[in-house]
Amino acid sequence: DLLIQNVKIALQNLKPHAKISDLPETIKDVVKMEQAELALNFLQLEEYSDDLFCLVSDYILDDSSGHREASCFMKAVFVPKVKGLTQPASRILLGTITSAVRRHTQAARDSFVLPLLEYPDLGSSQ
Repeated sequence: DLLIQNVKIALQNLKPHAKISDLPETIKDVVKMEQAELALNFLQLEEYSDDLFCLVSDYILDDSSGHREASCFMKAVFVPKVKGLTQPASRILLGTITSAVRRHTQAARDSFVLPLLEYPDLGSSQ
C-alpha cells in the first residue's frame, strides 16, 4: 500500500532528535486501517532507536486513540520490541510503555501483558 510505504520512508528520513511535529500526519491512519497489524509489522517500528520508537508510540497512543488502535499497536509493536530486548529497557522506553499502559489499561492487559506471558523464553531484560 502506498500510504504505508510513504510513512515508512518518512520515518526513515527523520533526524535523530525529531519532534512530534516532524512525524508524518498519516501515521495515525495506519493504525486505523483494516489490516493495521500487518501494516505496523511492515513499518518495523521495533527496529528504530528508542527515541524514535517512543516518539511514534506516544503520538499514536495519545488520549484520542481508541481501544482497537491501542490493542493493535501494542500487540504489533510493543510485544516485538520487548521480546527483542537484550538488555534492560531504557528509561525513555520504560516511560513510554508505562504511560501507554496507564492510558489504555484493558488494551495493555489483553494485547501486551498476556501475550508476553505466553513466551517462556523471556529473560531478565524483558
